[in-house]
Amino acid sequence: MFRVIFALVLVTIFHISSSLSHRAQDVVISKKEATSFYKRFFLDNDIYEECYGEESCDFEEVVEKYGHSEQSYEYWNTYTCNTTNKRCKDVACRGYPIGMESGKISDENIVASSWQEPFHAFRPEKGRLHKDDGVWCPNTLGEVDKGYYLQVEFPGRYNICAVASQGSPLYDTDWVTKYRLQYSMDGQNFTFYTENGEVKEFSGNTNAKEMVKNDLSRPITAHFIRFVPVEWNYKPCMRVEVYGSAIACPWKTKNDKCCVFPFTYKGKKYYKCIVDWVWMPWCATTSNFDKDNEWENCLPSTY
Repeated sequence: MFRVIFALVLVTIFHISSSLSHRAQDVVISKKEATSFYKRFFLDNDIYEECYGEESCDFEEVVEKYGHSEQSYEYWNTYTCNTTNKRCKDVACRGYPIGMESGKISDENIVASSWQEPFHAFRPEKGRLHKDDGVWCPNTLGEVDKGYYLQVEFPGRYNICAVASQGSPLYDTDWVTKYRLQYSMDGQNFTFYTENGEVKEFSGNTNAKEMVKNDLSRPITAHFIRFVPVEWNYKPCMRVEVYGSAIACPWKTKNDKCCVFPFTYKGKKYYKCIVDWVWMPWCATTSNFDKDNEWENCLPSTY
C-alpha cells in the first residue's frame, strides 16, 4: 500500500511541476503502471518508460465529457505526465488496433493469395484476431511455390507500430510459427519489412488459441500490409490484427487542402497523385472524384 501511495504522489508532483513549466503533450499513465513508478524514478530516472495513451484528462474535463459515471470514475483513476519523448508516442501507437477485430476494416479490404475453397470458414476475411467463426487458411495444395499471404488494406495511410497473430479456432493443430511482413502504398509494389538491413522474421504462435503480439522497432508508413507465412504447424492458418495511428493529412495541395487517398476516378482507385487531363499532378479532395468532381494540384512532395 505504501508503494502505491508513494507512486501516486510522485506522479501527481510530476504532473504539477510539468504543467507549470508548460511542457508539451499529455500522456496517460495508468494506475497499474504508477505502482512501479517510484522504482524507475530512482533507478534510472526514466519517467517515460510506460506511456499508454496520448489523451490528457483533467478531472473537470472528465466530468464535463462523461458526467458522474463508471466511465468517468475510470478516467479519474488515471494520472498524466507531460513529455516530449518520442518513445511514449511509439508505445501509444502500439496500443491502437486499426480494425481487424473491430470490423473497421471491411471484408472487401482483406484479400489473400488463395483460400481453402469451398470452405467459407477459411476465407481471407475470416482472418480477424479473436474471431471464432473462422480463420484464413491458404490453399496449400494449389500453390506449389508456397507464395502464401494475407493482405489487409487500411482505411487510409497509417503509421504501423505492431502486429499480432493467432492460429485456428477451429482446429488446434493449425498455426504459423514464423512470418514476414510486406507493406505498400499502392497495393501493387510491396516491400519486405527489414531490421538492421535484413528481412525480419517474426516469431509467431506456439499454439492455435493464444495471441502473440510483435512490436516493430522501426515503424513503417503503409496503406497495405501482407502477412507472409514462413513456417507453420500443420497448416499456415492465421488470424491477425495491425496496430498503428492514422496520418490525418500527409498530402497537402497547393491551396493547403488535403488529398484523399485512395480516390475514385473513372471507376478506378488511385493511391497517389496522377497526371491525366491537367498538365501537372493532381489529386481528388474527396474519396470519389467521379461523384464530387473536387480536385487540387499536388505539392511536389506528394508526387
